[in-house]
Amino acid sequence: MLDALAFQAALLLPLAAIAIAILAQKSADIRDFFLIVCGSAHFGVCFWLWFEPAKAATVLGLSADLLDFRFQRSDIKEFLGMAAALAFAAIIAFACIWGRINRDTHPLRTMIAACLAGFGAQASIWAQSSAAIALGPLSLALAAALLLAIRIDNRAILRFAFAVFWASGLGLFSSAILGIAPTDAHFALQPFVFISFAAAGLAPFCFWLFGLQRATGLAYVVFVAPVIFCLAGAHANAAVFFQAELYDFPLQEALSWWSTITALVLAILAWLQRHAGARGAFGAMAGLNVACALIWSGTEPGLRAGLFLAVSSGLSGAVVAMAAGVITGATGKTDIDAFGGLARRLPATIIAWSLGALALSGLAWAGGLWTLRDLGAAFWPTRSALWLMNAAGLALAGFAILAPAWRALVPEDGAPAPPPFRRSHGAPAIAAAITQGLAFIAVILCLITPLIAGNVALAVQALFEPR
Repeated sequence: MLDALAFQAALLLPLAAIAIAILAQKSADIRDFFLIVCGSAHFGVCFWLWFEPAKAATVLGLSADLLDFRFQRSDIKEFLGMAAALAFAAIIAFACIWGRINRDTHPLRTMIAACLAGFGAQASIWAQSSAAIALGPLSLALAAALLLAIRIDNRAILRFAFAVFWASGLGLFSSAILGIAPTDAHFALQPFVFISFAAAGLAPFCFWLFGLQRATGLAYVVFVAPVIFCLAGAHANAAVFFQAELYDFPLQEALSWWSTITALVLAILAWLQRHAGARGAFGAMAGLNVACALIWSGTEPGLRAGLFLAVSSGLSGAVVAMAAGVITGATGKTDIDAFGGLARRLPATIIAWSLGALALSGLAWAGGLWTLRDLGAAFWPTRSALWLMNAAGLALAGFAILAPAWRALVPEDGAPAPPPFRRSHGAPAIAAAITQGLAFIAVILCLITPLIAGNVALAVQALFEPR
């Protein structure tokens, strides 16, 4: 127990130092960007430790014995409950101090809301009773009410969604350190863990709705989102515990095809949108439909790939929301066609990220989570639907990247010179340029490269490996 606590402290203290350094930055855009980068890296390590503890321990140079802790169920509950309560109190105290120093209640409100949601996500990991599991939706409802109490803005929603994402990573990390395997922790029986993943993916949709009409956004959060989350959790439960029945389930293929076609339609709608927030919203929903298509494949690899893609779509949704906020803040416009010179400097970043969610199946292979045969099993019996989805996603993403680049290389006659970068929330022009450049590099490295590599691997498997 003490070794596990010491190991967690050794990792959490540097994270706390990084978080303080990020919050000390004057540029709000830089703060948000590096918060997303650090949170993504931390969550990725946590997810990896949980699913592949032996491989992760070897690569990270950790002691394999450290990941083999086994405690009684009561000790696990007590430890996780104590850790969550301490983290809950520490974050609220830090938020109060931060808001007092800066004479601003906005960080306080956002961080407390994120803390409530994160507490619910952590509670669902060790909860074994219906009363404890109820903490998940209750905490999310309280967090949403707190955010709605005064005023909603895009940056608050982004921080809230990603804080939930980060808090979920802390919970997974605690499970990995305690040596709780997914089967021991009844992973698929914890739908609210899946909720915290999907919440980040749905954040751009909420951001778009809140930007258009507060009443519509409130109705979505209160009524529609919980239904979607619970259905997603039910899919995961069924795919794990009723595989034999699912293989003969008459609607299984239809549901997977339905999710695939819905993802394609949403991707096309994302491509047609001129509002930056709407484009990110439709792209995030397309990514979640891809995950549902995999979950309904009826195989264990399909379920694992679907849950992994749900996490990936959450990450892409957070980055889409951040990129939309950076660009609209720098230009003062929400119309993508009116971005002008900024669009030429950063061609089709939002478009490529939104449509690229259709072909995220390559990430699972590139991340080393599954072999080629595992991926083949994941894509069966809906392989034709998923190949259609991948081909369409790659084609649309390629067109979205090449078309603006061609317009930038071959400008129209008489086109005005690109305007210089404007100041965004008081940040210097050079800081805005660096932030957007880093965002573009992150898109290329984290999405496009593994996307191509994964799909090439699938093509090789389909051509040369008999099933």
